Amino acid sequence: MPEGKDSWDGHKEVKDLISRVPDLHRINISFEKTEKEYADKSYDDEYLKSSDEKEIFDNVLWSFVFYKHELGKQLSERPFTGLSIKEEIFENAKKYLDSKFIHNSFLTSSILTQAIDTELVPLECEVNGTTHPIIGEISAQKVLGPAYPVKWSNFLPYPWNKLVSYGLSLIFFIIGILIISFFLSADLNWIAWIITILLAWHYIHKIFLLINSTRIKRRLAELCANLRIIRDEVASHSYDGKVIAERLKKLENDGLYVHSLVYPLLELSAKKA
Repeated sequence: MPEGKDSWDGHKEVKDLISRVPDLHRINISFEKTEKEYADKSYDDEYLKSSDEKEIFDNVLWSFVFYKHELGKQLSERPFTGLSIKEEIFENAKKYLDSKFIHNSFLTSSILTQAIDTELVPLECEVNGTTHPIIGEISAQKVLGPAYPVKWSNFLPYPWNKLVSYGLSLIFFIIGILIISFFLSADLNWIAWIITILLAWHYIHKIFLLINSTRIKRRLAELCANLRIIRDEVASHSYDGKVIAERLKKLENDGLYVHSLVYPLLELSAKKA
């Protein structure tokens, strides 16, 4: 089980989910029947197989509920554990894909929704400016490459990342002005002019970076809007897996990163349709 799950009280939510979703209830009942059948008998291979399958079912379901609870919080509030939870979500997706005996339309759509959220949540937060920027910028750089650099100051928590960045920029400007004033007072005008030109070039470059960043964020916003539509359709449990796969491939051509396990989940949903 993923780290931190033992301290989270999700048992009631898991039980409610099993009782509310017919497919999950049916699978759980089948395991319970097997346990009752072998209650007064010696354990054999059939019982052990059923026991192992029940453990996988419980773990996959429990992981799904936990990640549903934690995903947004981890990605927005705890950036570095947020990166690891994405890996754990896909580990759970792989475990589900490898366990044909628990395949059902509800879990397929739900785990697929989580898989899409691992890219959508950080990108939306970056566009809206509502998260620790390093997560959004790492996702943005994954989409747009070196054109969208990650700033070292963004490793600091918000709002310190902004304050440090603006503060250092102001200090740099003040020091530049003082140096220029010193050389002017020393009648070394040619050195003062060189420093002035360098300082002007630095801030002109920053203006161009700001313009480029605005353009990139507009492009990210378009990708996010399209991915949000796909995600909501999948979350509704009423969608065509083949059509969704085609739409995601078009977004990949536009630069969106799509994890390789998303497509097997879509193929599985198409088979179940």
